[in-house]
Amino acid sequence: MNQFSQHNEQLKNLFSVITSVGKLPDNSTSSDFSEIDSTLRKLVDIKDMRKAGSFFTGDNLASNIAQGFTKTFDENSKIIDPTCGTGNLLITASRSLKVEKNLSTTLRVWNNTLIGFDIYAHFIECTKIRLTLQAIYRGATIDCKLNECINLLSNIKCKNALDINSENIDKATHIYMNPPFSTWSHEGSDTLGKGTTNASAIIFSHFLKIAPIDCEFGAILPEVLRSGTRYKKWRDFVEKNISGRIELLGQFDKDTDIDVFSLHGKKCKTNKKIHWFDTFNDKETTVSDSFDVFIGPLVAYRDLEQGEEYPYIHAKNTPSWATIFEFNEHRRFSKKVVKPPFVAIRRTSRPNDKYRAVGSIVCGNRSVAVENHLIVAKPKNNRLSECENLIKALKSSKTNDFLNNRIRCRHLTIGSIKDLPYK
Repeated sequence: MNQFSQHNEQLKNLFSVITSVGKLPDNSTSSDFSEIDSTLRKLVDIKDMRKAGSFFTGDNLASNIAQGFTKTFDENSKIIDPTCGTGNLLITASRSLKVEKNLSTTLRVWNNTLIGFDIYAHFIECTKIRLTLQAIYRGATIDCKLNECINLLSNIKCKNALDINSENIDKATHIYMNPPFSTWSHEGSDTLGKGTTNASAIIFSHFLKIAPIDCEFGAILPEVLRSGTRYKKWRDFVEKNISGRIELLGQFDKDTDIDVFSLHGKKCKTNKKIHWFDTFNDKETTVSDSFDVFIGPLVAYRDLEQGEEYPYIHAKNTPSWATIFEFNEHRRFSKKVVKPPFVAIRRTSRPNDKYRAVGSIVCGNRSVAVENHLIVAKPKNNRLSECENLIKALKSSKTNDFLNNRIRCRHLTIGSIKDLPYK
C-alpha cells in the first residue's frame, strides 16, 4: 500500500494551500468517500486491495450504519473503528461532533472520542489528514501546523486490530466497523472452525468478546456470515452476546461484487434471537423431507483419475433444465458416485438471476460421477416423478423469493437447498 502515499502528499498540499489562502478551495473533495476509493483503485493493484480487504465504505453505507445506532455520537462517546482504513467511518462520526473555534482545540476534543486502528501506516496518516481537513471544512480556524494536527489525533494508531485488548476499549460506547472481507487462516475457536475463515468474522468476534457490556455495535459484513453454513457457530456466538438486528444492503458498491448486510446491536448478558433470514414454518415441508442433499463428491483438480470409469457431469456439460439420459463425458473415479434418478443443481447463483436454483434431471442405469460445483438432490423414494416435481419447484417465484432472502452469496449451500419450501 506504499503507493497510496502519493495521495497523502496531495492532501498535505491541500492543507498548505488552505493555510496560504486562508480558506478551502472551491469544490474541495477532501472528504469525498468515492474520491478516496477511486484514487486507491488507480494507485494500488486490485490484487493487493483484495488481499488487504481494502474496499472502503461509501458515504451512503457509512451514513446508513451511523444512523442505526440507538445512542447518538457526541463528545462523551468513545467511538472505535478497529480497521479504519482511510477514515470514512470516523469522518462520518465526526460530523456529529462539535467544532471548536480553533483547529487544535477541535482535534483535541475529537481525539477523546474518535479511536481508530489499521495495519497500514499510510492509511492512518490519510485518516488524520482527512479529519483535519474535515474540521477546517466545518469552520475551525487554523492555528497549528499539519504535523501538530497529526500528533493531536494520537488515538488513531497503526496497530493490528487483533492486538487490541479489553483495556484499550473498556470505555467504548460504539464499535463502528467495516472489517476486511479477505480470507485469513485460523487455528479454530469456540466461534469459528479451523482453517481459512473470513477476516470480518475473526475481527468482529474478537471485539465482541472484549467490548464492555452496553457497547453498541454497527458493522458492515459480507453476506457469507449471514447465510453461510460454516458460519452458524459464529451466528450462535453473536446471538448469545448481542441484542440486535440485521439489514440486507445489497452489493457493496458498483466496483465490488460482494453482497453485504449491516449488523446493529448492543452487547448484553441475555440471549435474544437475531432474525438472520426467513425459514419455513413448522407446517411446511422442505426439500430435505423428500431428498438427500449433498455436494457432488468429485473435486476435479484434486481427485486422481483412477478406478472404474463412470459417466461424468459438471456445470459446463449439464444443460439447464434438461433431462439427461446420455452422457458425453466419462471419467475414472474411485470415490462416491450417484445412482440416478437425481436432480443436479448448479451451485453458482446470483440474487439478480432469473432463476436462483437451476436444475437438471439425471437419468439412466449407470451411477454417475458428479463434480463438486453441482448440488445433488437424490429423491428418497427413488422416483423420477419426484425429480420432476422438484424441477417445477425450482422454477417457481417462491423459490427465487426464498433464496434471495436466505442466501445472497455467489454459491448456494446445501443448507439453503435443504430448507427450500417444497410441496
